[in-house]
Amino acid sequence: MLVASKLPIVGQLLGILPPAVRVLALPVLGAWALVGWQVDGRRPHHALWAWCRSRVAPRTLAGLRRTPAVGTQLAPIEGVTIAPSGDEPHYRAGRLRGPATVILRYPAELAVERRCALGGRSAVGELADAERIRVTALSDRVQPLLSGREIRVPDGGEVVFE
Repeated sequence: MLVASKLPIVGQLLGILPPAVRVLALPVLGAWALVGWQVDGRRPHHALWAWCRSRVAPRTLAGLRRTPAVGTQLAPIEGVTIAPSGDEPHYRAGRLRGPATVILRYPAELAVERRCALGGRSAVGELADAERIRVTALSDRVQPLLSGREIRVPDGGEVVFE
């Protein structure tokens, strides 16, 4: 009440009231109202504390850690490792767009497609200037390679596992 009495409009309205009402009755009525009032089943001071924490805390969480807001531009990740579960000796069907590095750990047949000068596609070409590389597993019963074959996929290139 002491703080409210110093405010411009509220202070003038409180000045009209007798001192007994202003200093005793209004604080008692306010305390009685706050004791009976529950916000979402919580006491007012708990609700106020939760509201203050929500204003200060990050808005977006992932794994209980602060993350950038939705819609912000993120820097690309340096490397993501994607691997089969290890219980099968073949590649799962899918597509991968470059830039990327693919390590083949099982024998496979590679078909390289690149753009011709006339705009069509040709199945002959180098891996470096390939537009699309098709990977086909040779067999389901093969042993893994001793050292994996690394394929660098340029930006805009694509690897198709069949």
